[in-house]
Amino acid sequence: MRYSDWIQKLHVRSWSEGRFERYLNNTLVHFKGTRDVLVVGFNSQFDLKKDNAVFVPWGSGYAMERDFSFLGFATHMPNWYRDGWAAEKIRDLAAQGFFTPYRKIIVAGHSMGGHAALVHAPLIPGAQVAAFSPQSTMNRDIAPFDDRFGRSHRLDWSDPASDAATVVASLAKVSLFLDPSNPEDAQHADRMTGPNVHRFHTLHAGHSSFLLLNRMGVAHQIMDSLVDGTLTPAEFYAAYRNRRYLDWFRNALLQHFEKNERDTVVERIKIVHKKFLETAGDDNPTDRTAPDYL
Repeated sequence: MRYSDWIQKLHVRSWSEGRFERYLNNTLVHFKGTRDVLVVGFNSQFDLKKDNAVFVPWGSGYAMERDFSFLGFATHMPNWYRDGWAAEKIRDLAAQGFFTPYRKIIVAGHSMGGHAALVHAPLIPGAQVAAFSPQSTMNRDIAPFDDRFGRSHRLDWSDPASDAATVVASLAKVSLFLDPSNPEDAQHADRMTGPNVHRFHTLHAGHSSFLLLNRMGVAHQIMDSLVDGTLTPAEFYAAYRNRRYLDWFRNALLQHFEKNERDTVVERIKIVHKKFLETAGDDNPTDRTAPDYL
């Protein structure tokens, strides 16, 4: 796995403070911005799929752009952070008062990274969570409905704190982003409830809620509102209308109606969507090449 030019950017931007640690399959990245917001990011299993993939700390690009401080964790094996290295580092940092100066701390991630954000956030005083398509646990005894992700169920899930459903109540605020038509993701989300848990539905995203939001061009807008504490369902679903510009959305509609043998509707969707894109022209706000990291 190669390291991208974000390391060079750290030197070019002359950050006042930074840290890079690598231990076995684990990586920690930290840089300090000028604003009183800290983004804590956890990379997901998707980052491991290609041998020559460029490693980008999840959330680092957004933090750099907003001049926020950043603390990122990555595990370069699909071990779901169950080796305890990230938790140990966070406990050490908390004991040193690392998190004290920040007015707002957002812990975020997608899929495996979303699960990691949920179960590590209780170690950070006052942290709020933004989890995209997260799992509550991969313990088959607790979540037998999810047999995805290879051998993840063989890891040690005996610690009650590894089940996000048992820890969400201790968090200040949790925002879950998921496609309710994805059966596994929906059942995980149903296990994570409480007055502090807010759900935002990314219909037709499948298990790729963050990727769809990023390609719609609204991921940073949504994160800004989470940082400000102003994200409402009305704002989210208004932004989510950008999905109309993506072939992804059109194809999801086509698949739905093709499955129900609605051939006339299928042809009509193709015509209407093509005309819609032609009318939009350069006003199309989406980026079909946007990556699956923040």
